[in-house]
Amino acid sequence: GAILSTLKVQTEAARQDLRTNSPTAEKTLEDVTKLIDELALGVRQSTWLQDPALSSLQDLALHLAGFGGKLFDHADIAFSLSPLPKTAENIRLSMRWREEFLCIFQEAMNNVARHATGCTNVVLTFTLEGRMLSASLVDDGVGFSKENLLRINGLENMQRRAALLKGSL
Repeated sequence: GAILSTLKVQTEAARQDLRTNSPTAEKTLEDVTKLIDELALGVRQSTWLQDPALSSLQDLALHLAGFGGKLFDHADIAFSLSPLPKTAENIRLSMRWREEFLCIFQEAMNNVARHATGCTNVVLTFTLEGRMLSASLVDDGVGFSKENLLRINGLENMQRRAALLKGSL
């Protein structure tokens, strides 16, 4: 709802800018395009989450790999998905579990794309030991100290979501 409201306001602003030949018209249209992309991603993700045929660990990993590939391509960062465990296609995950996991790793990927100084490579890895799933997103940037962060909402949300999955960061 919020994206649609913002899109309506931005579209009206673009219309006004075009009528007056304002120099901000192009920037306003770029903002509208970004909002449309964000909305389309949300719709695709919601559709993907609700499809029970796409509920395997393999499906989740490939979905994240697609997201990461597009995101990091725009940031000039090489992205790869390590080979999946052999049983990944047989492991079924609930919609709630996939949603929480997806949000954790999309946040992590966005953080890398926005904040990882000196990063040129990112690798997403899934490992399975018995019934224990581990996933990691590793980049080759310089790293950060949690104490030096101005905002930690994203990290706190990731930790909360991980706890809901009975996991940790």
